[in-house]
Amino acid sequence: MEQVGADAVGTAFSSVVPNPYATLLPLAREYQAAMKARNYDRLSLSSFEGYINAQELLEGLRRAPGLTRPALQATLRAMQGVSLGGVSFSAPTEGKIASGIDVADILVMTHNGRMLR
Repeated sequence: MEQVGADAVGTAFSSVVPNPYATLLPLAREYQAAMKARNYDRLSLSSFEGYINAQELLEGLRRAPGLTRPALQATLRAMQGVSLGGVSFSAPTEGKIASGIDVADILVMTHNGRMLR
């Protein structure tokens, strides 16, 4: 939006990250609260994706039998259908190139730079 300006309004695009402005998803509300607590009000798909990745890592650390690199790696690889506040995460299984969260959204840019689902 910053680079394109008003021409971006009404532009629709697909996203594999939930809308960071959403209020229905608990994970999005947690992200918004965390950003606000740090006096940072520029929400974005990129920072929300980073937040989701951090939540996945934290869940892996909680589940790991020990705090060693091999234990964490094995735990992260075994995580399937983990609920992250309304978003489900699954690690890639053998023979699959990728997995991840179970979201695909169509978002539309608004006049104030936010995205509508």
